[in-house]
Amino acid sequence: MSVDYGGYAEWGGLLQDDTQISQRRILRNDLDYTLSFAPAEGMALVIGLSQTAGVKYSYPDARRMMFEPVEGGGTYLLSEEQSANTVTGSGINGVWLGAAFSPLSERYDRGQRSTWRLDMAFRTGSASQNLWVANNGNRGSAPGGTALRVSAAVSQDMGVGNPYMKMTYQKENKFSTNLVDEMGTTWAKNVELQPASTFEAVSGIEVVGLDDAANHTRFAMDLFLGFGYRTWEDITTGVYLPNVLDNGRTIPITTGDYTSVRTGLIADYHVNNSIRARTGPEFVFHTPFRPEHSYDVITKPAHFAVAWTFKIEGLVQGDKNADSTDEIE
Repeated sequence: MSVDYGGYAEWGGLLQDDTQISQRRILRNDLDYTLSFAPAEGMALVIGLSQTAGVKYSYPDARRMMFEPVEGGGTYLLSEEQSANTVTGSGINGVWLGAAFSPLSERYDRGQRSTWRLDMAFRTGSASQNLWVANNGNRGSAPGGTALRVSAAVSQDMGVGNPYMKMTYQKENKFSTNLVDEMGTTWAKNVELQPASTFEAVSGIEVVGLDDAANHTRFAMDLFLGFGYRTWEDITTGVYLPNVLDNGRTIPITTGDYTSVRTGLIADYHVNNSIRARTGPEFVFHTPFRPEHSYDVITKPAHFAVAWTFKIEGLVQGDKNADSTDEIE
């Protein structure tokens, strides 16, 4: 059983024709609750609840979008009038149901040179309460559709330094919903949206500073470097851009894809054989992308984020099978 708190703060700006038309800030706080049951060594059944305490997209010093008659679309360059714009949401993002397997493990056999872990999980959808639709004036925080997540990880216990690698693919599925804004106006019904899918690859090394086998106490620092890719997505207007025109609210808006690089340092402390804690910062850099295909606006190249995590994990069942698939985080 574990409780995982994660925070995320992003800073950047929006450009149109090399002119900054707005700042861009994202703040997010997430809570994940996970319960695992191991019926046999090397496998586990997992159920999790994903919740967002709050997500906020804010655009300080944002210009107002004006209608440009020649091109017949919206532009921020015709006005320098500023107006703050904020989009907020919170709620349950879905329930994860999955299984984890460890087909190879160093704990099975002294001759086994590495440990493998394979995960598959399915998340329920939330078409009626998501980030793209403001039902009853309130937005949720979920992507909206169902999702499938597959991950594979490998590690090797080399004593003081333990290298590892993990790859994760999360496929977000399409869903249909009514497009409703904060004022309660329904702009369209049964519109199909496609949230972005993601792929991440992380490699790192865990440096062990303390390993007291007699008291089951262990402390290590986890240094990692990762690469991520986020696909394009079809969503609603006005979330990734401020002060948009109403003429785009009846159709899905396409957001461009982008890549990211992240690095971090996590402290991992096993208090005893029943309690484990992990915490530390993470730094993320995004490549520029186009938030909405209808407008010639991109994010600034100097776009970065800081994330942080705090996880408490407890062993509910004390037999050796209960943590047999938990050797790779």
